[in-house]
Amino acid sequence: MKTKLTYALAFLLSFQTAVHAQELRGKIERSVLELKTIFPQIPKDKVLNLDQLATKIAAKMGEANHTVVVVDKTNDNVSQFAMIWLRTGLLHYGLDDNLTLESAGVESVNSALDLTMLRKYGFRVKNVKDKELFTYEIQYGTNSWEIKRKSLESLNLRADNSTKIFVEENLNENNETDIFEVIFQNKEVIPGEMLYVATRINTILETKL
Repeated sequence: MKTKLTYALAFLLSFQTAVHAQELRGKIERSVLELKTIFPQIPKDKVLNLDQLATKIAAKMGEANHTVVVVDKTNDNVSQFAMIWLRTGLLHYGLDDNLTLESAGVESVNSALDLTMLRKYGFRVKNVKDKELFTYEIQYGTNSWEIKRKSLESLNLRADNSTKIFVEENLNENNETDIFEVIFQNKEVIPGEMLYVATRINTILETKL
Protein backbone atom coordinates (compact mmCIF):
# COMPACT_ATOMS: atom_id res chain seq x y z
CA MET A 1 0.00 0.00 0.00
CA LYS A 2 2.79 2.40 0.94
CA THR A 3 4.62 1.58 -2.30
CA LYS A 4 1.52 2.33 -4.38
CA LEU A 5 1.05 5.63 -2.54
CA THR A 6 4.69 6.54 -3.11
CA TYR A 7 4.41 5.86 -6.84
CA ALA A 8 1.18 7.85 -6.98
CA LEU A 9 2.78 10.86 -5.27
CA ALA A 10 5.82 10.66 -7.51
CA PHE A 11 3.62 10.56 -10.62
CA LEU A 12 1.54 13.47 -9.34
CA LEU A 13 4.60 15.62 -8.67
CA SER A 14 6.17 14.91 -12.06
CA PHE A 15 2.87 15.39 -13.90
CA GLN A 16 2.06 18.65 -12.13
CA THR A 17 5.54 20.04 -12.76
CA ALA A 18 5.29 19.28 -16.46
CA VAL A 19 1.83 20.83 -16.79
CA HIS A 20 1.97 23.81 -14.46
CA ALA A 21 5.43 25.00 -15.45
CA GLN A 22 4.03 25.59 -18.94
CA GLU A 23 1.33 27.86 -17.54
CA LEU A 24 3.78 30.59 -16.54
CA ARG A 25 4.45 33.15 -19.25
CA GLY A 26 7.82 32.62 -20.89
CA LYS A 27 9.35 35.81 -19.46
CA ILE A 28 8.26 34.83 -15.96
CA GLU A 29 9.78 31.37 -16.35
CA ARG A 30 13.04 32.96 -17.47
CA SER A 31 12.88 35.32 -14.48
CA VAL A 32 12.37 32.34 -12.15
CA LEU A 33 15.38 30.53 -13.59
CA GLU A 34 17.51 33.68 -13.31
CA LEU A 35 16.43 34.33 -9.73
CA LYS A 36 17.32 30.78 -8.74
CA THR A 37 20.95 31.55 -9.59
CA ILE A 38 21.12 34.08 -6.74
CA PHE A 39 20.25 31.55 -4.02
CA PRO A 40 23.93 31.27 -2.98
CA GLN A 41 23.91 35.03 -2.28
CA ILE A 42 21.22 34.79 0.40
CA PRO A 43 22.84 35.37 3.83
CA LYS A 44 23.32 32.20 5.89
CA ASP A 45 21.14 33.37 8.77
CA LYS A 46 18.33 34.19 6.33
CA VAL A 47 18.74 30.78 4.66
CA LEU A 48 18.18 29.14 8.04
CA ASN A 49 15.06 31.27 8.56
CA LEU A 50 13.72 30.44 5.09
CA ASP A 51 14.49 26.73 5.52
CA GLN A 52 12.43 26.69 8.72
CA LEU A 53 9.56 28.38 6.91
CA ALA A 54 9.74 25.89 4.03
CA THR A 55 9.64 22.98 6.48
CA LYS A 56 6.62 24.48 8.23
CA ILE A 57 4.72 25.00 4.97
CA ALA A 58 5.69 21.61 3.51
CA ALA A 59 4.18 19.92 6.56
CA LYS A 60 0.84 21.54 5.71
CA MET A 61 0.84 20.84 1.96
CA GLY A 62 -2.31 19.05 0.92
CA GLU A 63 -3.95 19.52 4.32
CA ALA A 64 -7.64 20.24 3.81
CA ASN A 65 -8.75 23.85 4.34
CA HIS A 66 -5.32 25.03 5.50
CA THR A 67 -4.38 28.60 4.60
CA VAL A 68 -0.94 30.19 4.61
CA VAL A 69 -1.28 33.96 4.97
CA VAL A 70 1.53 36.48 4.53
CA VAL A 71 1.04 39.52 6.76
CA ASP A 72 2.39 43.06 6.97
CA LYS A 73 0.91 46.17 8.59
CA THR A 74 -1.55 47.25 5.86
CA ASN A 75 -1.35 44.44 3.28
CA ASP A 76 1.01 46.62 1.28
CA ASN A 77 3.60 45.60 -1.30
CA VAL A 78 5.74 43.53 1.06
CA SER A 79 3.05 40.98 1.91
CA GLN A 80 1.56 41.11 -1.58
CA PHE A 81 4.92 40.47 -3.30
CA ALA A 82 5.87 37.73 -0.85
CA MET A 83 2.57 35.93 -1.47
CA ILE A 84 2.80 36.37 -5.25
CA TRP A 85 6.36 35.05 -5.45
CA LEU A 86 5.68 32.09 -3.19
CA ARG A 87 2.66 31.30 -5.35
CA THR A 88 4.78 31.71 -8.50
CA GLY A 89 7.41 29.34 -7.15
CA LEU A 90 4.83 26.71 -6.22
CA LEU A 91 3.30 27.05 -9.68
CA HIS A 92 6.74 26.58 -11.22
CA TYR A 93 7.05 23.25 -9.38
CA GLY A 94 3.44 22.22 -10.00
CA LEU A 95 2.50 22.54 -6.33
CA ASP A 96 0.11 25.47 -6.50
CA ASP A 97 -3.00 23.31 -6.08
CA ASN A 98 -1.71 21.88 -2.79
CA LEU A 99 -2.06 25.04 -0.70
CA THR A 100 -4.33 28.05 -0.16
CA LEU A 101 -2.31 31.28 -0.11
CA GLU A 102 -3.44 34.71 1.05
CA SER A 103 -1.90 38.02 2.05
CA ALA A 104 -3.34 40.44 4.59
CA GLY A 105 -2.63 43.35 6.90
CA VAL A 106 -3.07 43.69 10.65
CA GLU A 107 -4.81 46.99 9.87
CA SER A 108 -7.58 47.65 7.36
CA VAL A 109 -6.69 50.20 4.68
CA ASN A 110 -8.40 50.96 1.38
CA SER A 111 -5.88 52.57 -0.95
CA ALA A 112 -4.02 51.87 -4.18
CA LEU A 113 -1.18 49.36 -4.45
CA ASP A 114 1.99 49.98 -6.45
CA LEU A 115 2.58 46.68 -8.25
CA THR A 116 4.65 48.02 -11.15
CA MET A 117 7.76 46.12 -10.02
CA LEU A 118 6.09 42.89 -11.09
CA ARG A 119 6.06 43.97 -14.73
CA LYS A 120 9.82 43.69 -15.16
CA TYR A 121 9.56 39.97 -14.35
CA GLY A 122 6.89 39.37 -16.99
CA PHE A 123 3.65 39.77 -15.04
CA ARG A 124 0.86 41.88 -16.47
CA VAL A 125 -0.95 44.07 -13.96
CA LYS A 126 -4.41 45.45 -14.67
CA ASN A 127 -6.98 47.38 -12.66
CA VAL A 128 -10.26 45.50 -12.37
CA LYS A 129 -12.86 48.17 -13.11
CA ASP A 130 -16.08 46.27 -12.49
CA LYS A 131 -15.20 45.16 -8.95
CA GLU A 132 -14.26 46.74 -5.64
CA LEU A 133 -12.03 49.81 -5.87
CA PHE A 134 -8.27 49.03 -5.90
CA THR A 135 -8.73 45.46 -7.10
CA TYR A 136 -6.01 44.18 -9.44
CA GLU A 137 -5.61 41.31 -11.87
CA ILE A 138 -2.13 39.78 -12.05
CA GLN A 139 -1.78 37.85 -15.31
CA TYR A 140 0.98 35.24 -15.13
CA GLY A 141 0.29 33.20 -18.27
CA THR A 142 -2.72 31.05 -18.97
CA ASN A 143 -4.59 32.45 -16.00
CA SER A 144 -4.50 35.29 -13.47
CA TRP A 145 -4.73 36.12 -9.78
CA GLU A 146 -7.00 38.77 -8.36
CA ILE A 147 -5.64 40.72 -5.42
CA LYS A 148 -6.65 43.62 -3.20
CA ARG A 149 -5.87 44.81 0.30
CA LYS A 150 -7.46 42.69 3.04
CA SER A 151 -7.30 42.71 6.81
CA LEU A 152 -6.19 39.61 8.67
CA GLU A 153 -9.40 39.75 10.69
CA SER A 154 -11.53 39.60 7.53
CA LEU A 155 -10.12 36.17 6.64
CA ASN A 156 -11.65 34.60 9.76
CA LEU A 157 -8.79 32.15 10.21
CA ARG A 158 -8.31 29.85 13.17
CA ALA A 159 -4.99 28.81 14.68
CA ASP A 160 -5.63 25.19 13.76
CA ASN A 161 -6.29 25.83 10.06
CA SER A 162 -3.78 28.54 9.20
CA THR A 163 -0.12 29.48 9.18
CA LYS A 164 0.61 33.19 9.63
CA ILE A 165 3.87 34.58 8.22
CA PHE A 166 4.69 38.08 9.49
CA VAL A 167 7.04 39.88 7.09
CA GLU A 168 7.49 43.17 8.95
CA GLU A 169 8.83 43.85 12.42
CA ASN A 170 6.80 44.84 15.49
CA LEU A 171 3.52 43.35 14.28
CA ASN A 172 3.07 40.68 16.93
CA GLU A 173 1.90 43.00 19.69
CA ASN A 174 -0.23 40.29 21.29
CA ASN A 175 2.71 37.86 21.44
CA GLU A 176 0.86 35.21 19.47
CA THR A 177 2.62 31.86 19.40
CA ASP A 178 1.15 30.56 16.14
CA ILE A 179 3.03 32.95 13.84
CA PHE A 180 6.29 32.70 11.92
CA GLU A 181 8.46 35.72 11.15
CA VAL A 182 10.41 36.28 7.94
CA ILE A 183 11.49 39.92 7.87
CA PHE A 184 12.25 41.57 4.53
CA GLN A 185 14.35 44.71 4.79
CA ASN A 186 13.58 45.72 1.19
CA LYS A 187 11.29 44.61 -1.62
CA GLU A 188 14.11 43.70 -4.01
CA VAL A 189 15.07 40.53 -2.11
CA ILE A 190 11.54 39.14 -1.94
CA PRO A 191 11.40 37.39 -5.36
CA GLY A 192 14.60 35.40 -4.86
CA GLU A 193 13.98 34.54 -1.21
CA MET A 194 10.37 33.39 -1.69
CA LEU A 195 11.39 31.35 -4.72
CA TYR A 196 14.02 29.76 -2.49
CA VAL A 197 11.25 28.80 -0.05
CA ALA A 198 9.23 27.20 -2.88
CA THR A 199 12.33 25.32 -4.06
CA ARG A 200 12.99 23.98 -0.57
CA ILE A 201 9.34 22.92 -0.23
CA ASN A 202 9.63 21.00 -3.48
CA THR A 203 12.85 19.33 -2.30
CA ILE A 204 11.31 18.36 1.05
CA LEU A 205 8.28 16.80 -0.65
CA GLU A 206 10.45 14.88 -3.12
CA THR A 207 12.59 13.60 -0.25
CA LYS A 208 9.48 12.19 1.46
CA LEU A 209 8.65 10.02 -1.55
